[in-house]
Amino acid sequence: MKKKIKVIFITFTIITFIGTAAILMTIGNDKIHFIHTGYSDAILIESNNKFALIDAAENNKLNNKEINLESDEGVVKYLDDLNIDKLEFCLGTHAHSDHIGGMDSIINKYKVNKLYIKKYNPKKLIDEEFKYNNQEVYDDMIKAANNKSVEIIHPSDSNNEFSLGDFKIKIVNYEETTKDKISENANSLGIEITKGRNKIFLAGDINNEDGDEDKLAKTIGKVNVLKVGHHGLKGSSSENFIKSLHPKISVVTGKKETFDKDVEKRLNSTNSKIYITGECGHVITIIYNNFTSCHSLPDVHNKLL
Repeated sequence: MKKKIKVIFITFTIITFIGTAAILMTIGNDKIHFIHTGYSDAILIESNNKFALIDAAENNKLNNKEINLESDEGVVKYLDDLNIDKLEFCLGTHAHSDHIGGMDSIINKYKVNKLYIKKYNPKKLIDEEFKYNNQEVYDDMIKAANNKSVEIIHPSDSNNEFSLGDFKIKIVNYEETTKDKISENANSLGIEITKGRNKIFLAGDINNEDGDEDKLAKTIGKVNVLKVGHHGLKGSSSENFIKSLHPKISVVTGKKETFDKDVEKRLNSTNSKIYITGECGHVITIIYNNFTSCHSLPDVHNKLL
């Protein structure tokens, strides 16, 4: 009798877990998928069967015989498992390889209508260790876009607001930096997404070294979901910024061991529910008109998808 109860319990658990994955893929067709790709960003936006991709994870540096799902290969697998073959647009927040390293792979494989990207200006940068890599991944992305006749758009006042299905999208922080020497993180675009009473802010790697967080804190207002800037590392998510946005849900695209304690403390002060992709896997938010639900899929290699 004890063995039978145990079998029934295990079976129920497996069915529940698989059922949860299936529900997340079908119920509510307005979602934001924070794809777990290790210490990098790849965010899929979905509304009314239209899709777009914000950042595309790191390039896979392994040889062709190995698979590295914590890279652009993981993004490709995630999109393929959802039977996606077209992206209305891709957007690269800034020219660091952990954000746009895999963008050329995405553009080469899928039909992409538009690419939003800020012009890369290495003359302003002080992060010397990234310069060679920045230019390489940026050039690879632009080359792929040109080869596939993808429209390249540099955000400005005239083209920074548009729609994707039910989502209204606004690109912010596209202005040129005011300092001559600055990290590429300070050039990061931010993406504001609204539907009904819901607002989501994807902070890329925005920080406050050029006063960007102070500026944005005055205009964004409270949000339901915050993609925490710069993987939750020290130097982003200032007290004023977090207090102003007061997120109900915060998603950190990184690892628990690198999540800055001060940033965590500031988020906790708003009673924000914190999800760390390196700990809980893919994070999927379902956006309704009046509220947002959030779920995680701990199977980081998409076996259930």
